[in-house]
Amino acid sequence: MKYFLSLMLLSISLNALAQNEPVANITDNIVIDIPYLEVQTPTGKSAYSIGLQSVGADVNSPFFLQPDKFKPQALKTAAPIVTIQTNFGSMTFQLNAEKAPTTVANFLRYVEEDFYSGTIFHRVIGNFMIQGGGFDSEYTLKPPSHDPILNEAYNGLKNQRGSIAMARTSNPHSATSQFYINVVDNSGLDFPGHDSWGYTVFGELLAGEEVMDAIKAIPTGAIEPFSSDVPQTQVIIQSIRLDDAAE
Repeated sequence: MKYFLSLMLLSISLNALAQNEPVANITDNIVIDIPYLEVQTPTGKSAYSIGLQSVGADVNSPFFLQPDKFKPQALKTAAPIVTIQTNFGSMTFQLNAEKAPTTVANFLRYVEEDFYSGTIFHRVIGNFMIQGGGFDSEYTLKPPSHDPILNEAYNGLKNQRGSIAMARTSNPHSATSQFYINVVDNSGLDFPGHDSWGYTVFGELLAGEEVMDAIKAIPTGAIEPFSSDVPQTQVIIQSIRLDDAAE
């Protein structure tokens, strides 16, 4: 199954990003649970389109994932540091557990379980973002090992260049393992966004900007099951490790 950017209503193109996609208002009719969506990057690049199906946005609908009862444990620091090691080099991020406690704790439990090792950055849009953490090197979806979490995009953190944030579906509370790194400022993804929620930022780049820029510059194309934006040279996440905390 394919995981991608945002949507508004029906086949309207919009600026945003996700595992499957976000939408306008959760009280409106929206489109969810489909493998491809028609989206548009902030610079107007159009991508992924397929016939869309409209369903009522009933939060009790089986189409809507329900966040688990996950309550993050207290961390040793409000600013943990993680390093994403790839075959292109490493990127180090300072996470913000003060403003995104649930998101940071969820990300770190995947890190501690070594979930990300061997996954790839499967989606690269050089004037938008790079996305990974959900597919292996055979382009097979790696099922999340935990239920989705609550959206924390209201925390004031912005989708600025170098920030790390959670991908999700059209349900605002559906983030699991997939994340993305903003390679430009993407204010359209900030709270409240196009769906009254936006995308949760939970950290910022400390080191490895040249690696981020090298990844965003990789030529992309179609590789099954994806129709576009797949790096033609694989970007493999070799590991994500928790480093010493920031002072």
